[in-house]
Amino acid sequence: MRYVYALLLFSVSLYAQTSAGGKWSLTAVKDALTDASHDMFLLDAESPVKEGPIRAMPNLSIDCAHGHFRGAMFDAGLVLGGVSHESTKFAPFQPRQKYVRVRLDNKIELMSWDTTSTMKSLMIGKRDLEKLLKAKDVRIEVSTPLGGGGVAVFQPTGLDRDALTRSCGKF
Repeated sequence: MRYVYALLLFSVSLYAQTSAGGKWSLTAVKDALTDASHDMFLLDAESPVKEGPIRAMPNLSIDCAHGHFRGAMFDAGLVLGGVSHESTKFAPFQPRQKYVRVRLDNKIELMSWDTTSTMKSLMIGKRDLEKLLKAKDVRIEVSTPLGGGGVAVFQPTGLDRDALTRSCGKF
């Protein structure tokens, strides 16, 4: 399912983008292959991160369809470095996981998120997503193979929780 979600992001046709409260936007997305539609909640970082001359704007996304949560992703926009580890004893069949340092308001946590095939994005579990959505200030450490990166700062407050519930079901 996680690989499917990552692939769907690259084969979509975007439709109208509207505000979803705060700094969030809501986009109705139609899959180019299947014509299936789903909702994508997007939150851009406050400033870009960089690796040498390359600058990228990280974002958080939440994907929902027909009242069901499909997945959430942190997209750094840069190839991520740092340590990753096997997720289970069935490692050849599972995505690798990356430890990520995340600051939620004034508390720093170490979270483990699945990597995607591009190595630029990380899949966020539902429990970690709930923590991110409850915080007023979210900072995600971005490390790159050459030692660049920085901290992606997000202000997730203001998200229209009713719109999220309609799209994703109850959180």
